[in-house]
Amino acid sequence: MSTTRPDTWFPRRVTSTECLHTGLALTLIFLLLYYFLRDEPYLLVAMAALILSMSWVSFFKYPAYVWTALTNLLGLVMSKVILSVIFFLLVTPIGLICRLCGHDPLRLRAWKAASTSSFTDRDHTFESKDLDTTF
Repeated sequence: MSTTRPDTWFPRRVTSTECLHTGLALTLIFLLLYYFLRDEPYLLVAMAALILSMSWVSFFKYPAYVWTALTNLLGLVMSKVILSVIFFLLVTPIGLICRLCGHDPLRLRAWKAASTSSFTDRDHTFESKDLDTTF
């Protein structure tokens, strides 16, 4: 298992587009805070963040470093969480059902039980027409 170094998720530099996205994300966060808390300063900060996002994008340069690092870290963690959940909710039940029904597509029981090879012989000579439609 490899450990994640901070330089893989912390950005070395941010673009103006990332600064714009950070400003708009902060605008949305403050609008949501205003919506749920009904506190007037959140609306004023949201309006200020929106105006700064539209006029002076480089204002969000340093917050963009933090925001980009946070999103990279969340993407790193959540991809593993989501893939683990999909595996345990989809692949594991299918495997258990196949095992309960006795389905053995790899012929593992025959491999363990036989003293000789459990491979099937297939005497087939390939011709050029077999290679025309391989799929």
